[in-house]
Amino acid sequence: MATPSQNNGATNRPRVLFVSHETTLSGAPIQLVHLAGWLQERGWTILVATPDHGPISEMLAAAEV
Repeated sequence: MATPSQNNGATNRPRVLFVSHETTLSGAPIQLVHLAGWLQERGWTILVATPDHGPISEMLAAAEV
């Protein structure tokens, strides 16, 4: 396990990568936006991968996720 002096500048914040199967305004992508924003507000580092640009991408960008 790395100590703070050995982590090469990485933070101790929890991190998560979400992978979305689409970027439409439908059930799962909308829930992803809510969950990602909620976790980010609580100190998590969030990264979201999407197959293309769409409404969900814009919502994530507006929320600075």
